[in-house]
Amino acid sequence: ATDHAFIDIDGLNDKVTSGLQVLTPRRLKLRNAIVKRDGKCLISGFDRGLCKLVHIIPHSKGDEYISRVVQLRSDTYPDEVGPGNEINSVENALLLRADFHRAFGLGFIAFIKVWPFEF
Repeated sequence: ATDHAFIDIDGLNDKVTSGLQVLTPRRLKLRNAIVKRDGKCLISGFDRGLCKLVHIIPHSKGDEYISRVVQLRSDTYPDEVGPGNEINSVENALLLRADFHRAFGLGFIAFIKVWPFEF
């Protein structure tokens, strides 16, 4: 059996971000990639114009944190699939309608990884 280590038990408790996010070139590139991949809100199906980029692991945690998470959980992914090592990777982002973004940030919505998954 695999013993999974938690590196920050309260790691997602600071998820709520300000509504005034600066759209840097890096975030714009990520948002464009997520819009291309998802196309619309993953929960409601609403148009992408009403959606926000959502980081699954909060952006405030940074690249070092997500790299550590990936390292500690690397045995849970098949060799050909795995999350990126950057906080702004497409594997750490979703497109959600603004109200779902807020609900996710407050912990009212959660996503559970189910393996294998099919699209």
